[in-house]
Parts: sequence; structure tokens; C-alpha cells
Amino acid sequence: MFIPIRRLVPKRLATLYEMRRKKSYEDSPIALFDRFPSVLKAATHATGRVVPAALKLPDGFTRQPVVGGMPVSLRDGGRPVGVSRMTLSLNPSNRSVLGLVCIMLICTLTSGCSRNASESAPSDPSMDGEAFVESNLVGSIKIDGSSTVQPISDAVREEFLKLHPEVDVTVGGNGTGNGFKSFYDKGADISDASRPIQPGEFAKCQANGVEFLELPVAYDGLTIAVHPENDWVEELTIEQLTEMFVGEDAAKTWSDVDPSWPNEPIKIFAPGTGSGTYDYFHEILAKVNDKQLRRDMTLNENDNILVQGVASNKFSIGFFGVAYYTANQQRLRAVPIVNPKDKVAYLPTVKNISTNRYAPFSRPLFIYVNSDSLTRAEVQVFVDFYIKNVSQLCRAANSVRLPESIMNRTKHILKTKTLGTHFVSAEGEHREGAFADLFTQENLVK
Repeated sequence: MFIPIRRLVPKRLATLYEMRRKKSYEDSPIALFDRFPSVLKAATHATGRVVPAALKLPDGFTRQPVVGGMPVSLRDGGRPVGVSRMTLSLNPSNRSVLGLVCIMLICTLTSGCSRNASESAPSDPSMDGEAFVESNLVGSIKIDGSSTVQPISDAVREEFLKLHPEVDVTVGGNGTGNGFKSFYDKGADISDASRPIQPGEFAKCQANGVEFLELPVAYDGLTIAVHPENDWVEELTIEQLTEMFVGEDAAKTWSDVDPSWPNEPIKIFAPGTGSGTYDYFHEILAKVNDKQLRRDMTLNENDNILVQGVASNKFSIGFFGVAYYTANQQRLRAVPIVNPKDKVAYLPTVKNISTNRYAPFSRPLFIYVNSDSLTRAEVQVFVDFYIKNVSQLCRAANSVRLPESIMNRTKHILKTKTLGTHFVSAEGEHREGAFADLFTQENLVK
């Protein structure tokens, strides 16, 4: 005799369960047993075996059970990854045992609701009602790319693993350009990027059959930093930065930029050429004049080494993401940059970056997600978690959260699995303009 579990559960218990059901268990009433594996184990021993069955909907359609947007199945050993319905094989001798199991379930559910109400902390994503679920999620996720985005992805990874400790998530910071290379060669599931994808990279993705979701996740302020004992530079204009960083005839000493400054060599520390930060800096200062950045800079893909270089030389200067400056404020001094429009100098503060007063060095940060990778449960759940919690985790990563209007579009792209980029035209050209103006449905190219 096969009896659906839900027929054995009192209406009051079913109501309590509906109050507890999470969105990530969209069509999975059995998520209750996933939360309380000890109860399920007792039920399994009592009834002999557990058989999953698809859920019949009122409209006659059968829906595949879903967890985190992915179809799921029964795991070996009797514990479900998440199924829409379960039937139990009963015999007269163990019906009474199952009745006892249901009583245990009611008690456990009641105490669980109370526990969540008293212990949940909305400010901590890992405590958002999910911390008490014993996860069955397994698999691996590879992320590579921007060292500027890396602290954000690291923060997301740390919280995600509190909920899903059996998923292997690796986060590399080899630079945006290197990350995109790994991405279009299908070596990474997610590419962190401190700039939008470039036409050549987009073409490589198309040639290799790599489709993707383009998801902005935060703002950054590219920070120009000097040694704390540098008392002569009060602010810098774009023209002065160009004189210092562009071309082989760039200023060699501080006095070459301003005669009142020391006649000492300028020691420059900058990200490597595979970095999106290098690309962005080049685009702002050199590309407009069809020139290149000077070649005698000390380059490194590791931002911490750049910080160390600037902090150890009074006559040095460098640039990197604001997160690395914020984490090292006792060893560095950020230089205010004169906004070309209003001629006012601004520091890379959260307010100045989010309002774009810190121009032209305020910029968006992205993750690019391979659509094939997104069909795997662990990637789907991770990306959902990332976008749901990234704004909250930006502070921990010393980054700046995006405005709600931009995040809403990011969430819409993920929800609808919208593919393509907003920053390369249909003709394969790089789009110019303000980020918010370009990040629209009308500019999307697949």
C-alpha cells in the first residue's frame, strides 16, 4: 500500500510548514524533511523504503521537483536532495511507528519555528533562515578574473560555504583580461571583471560557443595613492595624471609635473597589463590620445604588492581598486582627483563613488556567468546567493553597493536568464557612454 506523506500530516502542520517554506525550495514541499534529516531517517526505517514522485498540479501538468531553480533527485541512503512529493511503502506493523514519526515532526517543527524567530539575524546572509538547513549540495565552481572583484567574490564564497560546505568554490584574481581568457576557453564558470567585456573577448566567446549573463554587482573607485609622507601633492587633475603616466616622454621627476615639487624620481606601481584596472586607467588617460601608458612602471597583478610598493617609498605613486586602499589607510594616502566637469577635487569615498562625483574613476564591477555552467545546481544556487546578498556584503569587501535600480535589472537578467552584453554594439564596436545609460535592454547584444 502506498500512502502519500502529505495525507498523514495534519492540516495545522501543513499550514506551519507553508509558513516555513523558502523560495529556494520553489516546488519542494519535502524541503521540510530536508531540514530535519533525523525525522526522515526514522520515517525511512519505519516504512522500509522511500519513493520520490513528481507533483501533479491542479491544471493536470506534472512539474519536475526544483531546488534553487534546478531539477533534483533522491540521494543514495534515503535522504532527499529535494523532491516534490514522497510516497511511503507501508505494512500494518509499521503504521504505528510512522504515526510516532509524525508526532516527532510536529514537535520538531514547532521548536524550529521558535528557534528561527529568536536566532535569525537579517544582517547576516548565512543566518537568513537557511543556516539550519543541512545542505546536500555538492560540486565545484571556478571563478577567475579581476583582483578588484576578488574581495567581493571571496566574501560571498565565505558566507555561501557556511550553508553549503560540500561545494568547492575557488576564486582567483589573475586580472580581468586573464579571467576572460579562461572564461571563453571554458576554463572558468564565472569571470570577475572590473570593466565590461571588450569586443575581441566577446568575439572569442561567440566563436567558442560561450553564452553568458552579464551581471553588475558593485561600484569601485579606482584610487590613486601616494606615501603618507608625501606632503606636496594635495590633488591631481587629469592633465597632471596624463603627464605622469602617458607616453615615453612622461614626467620623470615630481618637479617635471610641478616645479614646486621635489626634484626626485617618480616611482610608479601599477597593475599588470592583464588587469581590468590597467585597461580602465589606459582608456581614461591614454586611449583618448591614441597613446600608451609609460613602460617603465613596476607592474604586478597582485594589488597587495602594489600597496607594499607605494607604502615603502616616499616618492612613489600607484593605482588600484578602492578596496585595497581602504584596507591599508594607515600605510597610504589617497589623492583627491579633480572632476573634469565641476573642477572640484573628490576623494574616493562611498558617497562620491556612488554619485559619480569621483569622476572619471568611478566604475562598475561585474561577474560574467557561463550559461552552460548555470545549468549545474551548485552554480545556479551560488549565483542566486551572490546576487541576493552582494549589496549587503559590499561593506565587508570595502566596495560600494549599486543603486537599487541597477540591482533590480541585474536580478531581472538572472531571473530571466537573459544572455549577452550591453557594452559591445551589434557591429562589434565598444560602446561609449555612462554606465547607467548603456545598461539598458535596448543595448543588449547576444
